[in-house]
Amino acid sequence: MFSKHQIIRKLIFLVYPVIRILFRPITKRYLTIFLFHEITNNPSDFQLANRNYTTVQNFQKNIEWIAENYKVIEISQLADLTLENTRPLAVITFDDAWKGQVAASKHISSNHGLPFTLFLNIGAVTSRIDIAALRSFNQIAVPRFSEFIELTGEKDSVISEFENWQGDIMTMDEVAELGDLPYSTIANHSLHHYPAIELTRAEFLKNVEINERHLSKLNSFKKYYAFTFGRPQIDYTDEHVELLESINYHYIFSAEGKLNKLPLKKQTIFSRVNFSPTDSKKSDFWWATNKSVLLRRF
Repeated sequence: MFSKHQIIRKLIFLVYPVIRILFRPITKRYLTIFLFHEITNNPSDFQLANRNYTTVQNFQKNIEWIAENYKVIEISQLADLTLENTRPLAVITFDDAWKGQVAASKHISSNHGLPFTLFLNIGAVTSRIDIAALRSFNQIAVPRFSEFIELTGEKDSVISEFENWQGDIMTMDEVAELGDLPYSTIANHSLHHYPAIELTRAEFLKNVEINERHLSKLNSFKKYYAFTFGRPQIDYTDEHVELLESINYHYIFSAEGKLNKLPLKKQTIFSRVNFSPTDSKKSDFWWATNKSVLLRRF
């Protein structure tokens, strides 16, 4: 038996050559912001469980498909967008601080010359711990992590087991290298990967401001922000958006899985779409990108 998702993907594969052309005028009415996490052929247990990775081969196909079908722009250009576009418009973004994003960013920069933005948690780089992975690690509760190590005296074995579960994080040298890449922008993803809704106002602002202080030393830093996890009213609220605006963040990004209708009308919050690890065909990429609009219209 095929699942509903599998059946839809097979149907889209059959009609893709036609629907891509027919749907193109509609696509031009939207801004598409693509979101990537880890790029690896060897995903960790955490990345497998959360499906927040793309294989290297599929990522390269993703970028080729995006370059073929979209005009890729920088976030700084969003203020001037209109409906008068010869091609659909897109922005490419990454979240977090995964090791595979280093090679992926270089691929975009050197092989395609396309602009991209990495929303970075510098706390994950300096501590070697991604809080989202730590919260998923089934042997250690987050509030007791340091206490657990101190009481058991098993620091090395516990850390090694956790790092294998979590996956590789980029180094500070690699962060600096990415900051100097042509076409790159480094932006704010909070110091650590906590959902904003679980923090007090003071804790949330502290995470944002400390991360900004570190990232502002990089040549390509821009004052843009992407919410961790990024689901509206689940991971953040309108109050968090207002707090960010109060400290002069005016390009703020969610992970709602929708396209952004043009013209943008001075909006502050922008939605992003991402691909599944199993998306490997052009028809898969098209469906993952446009399904929110297609299902709403039909």
